[in-house]
Amino acid sequence: MTDGSSSHDIWKGVVMKYLNSGKLSVLLALAIAAILIAGYVGVGKPSETGSAEGPATEVIHMEVSYGFEASEKEKLVGFAENVFTGRVIEQVGSEEMADPDSAAEGPGIPQTQFAVETLENIKGDLTGTVTVNQQGGDLKLNGNKKKVLIEGDPLLEPGGEYLFVTRYEDNEGWHTIAAQPFGKIKVEDRGKRKEVKEEFQQAKKKQKDPLKNFSK
Repeated sequence: MTDGSSSHDIWKGVVMKYLNSGKLSVLLALAIAAILIAGYVGVGKPSETGSAEGPATEVIHMEVSYGFEASEKEKLVGFAENVFTGRVIEQVGSEEMADPDSAAEGPGIPQTQFAVETLENIKGDLTGTVTVNQQGGDLKLNGNKKKVLIEGDPLLEPGGEYLFVTRYEDNEGWHTIAAQPFGKIKVEDRGKRKEVKEEFQQAKKKQKDPLKNFSK
């Protein structure tokens, strides 16, 4: 396993490449670069997960700074195209988001796709099974398996029910979770689901578009 500082230096190089290329919207698949003021601003200390059954996997925590207060539900809902509850069926894909305009070698930014059964809409009118994309996931770095988590946001669990706040990626055909970790909330039972749903229904009534007064 490579030492932590070496791994961090590689990721910082990737971060600066994206910052300098102006591809922050691609980096986070949020569609509008204007919402980001810093992109990936830091990589926390790596941690490891594992058990007696297998080797540990280094976890790289990546921090994000948004151009609006994503913890405020009125702004988060105002930014979103869809807010809905859904049940995760299974993981259906994963890839690394690479910079197509750069020939420089280096890791891409992992993202993971899941099939999600829509249950109830709060904003938008989704039906059936949709593909939800989450930033973060597994990749190989210097020959070693790594897991990247955005703001410590764990990957979706098949069988789990969540409230999702998403924006649609037309070129990919999937719905990307907005402003992690605020854009998905696990609802473990009926009571929690009702509580969270009511909070976001109220937020929809008072929603504010955080991009409305943005000037480049």
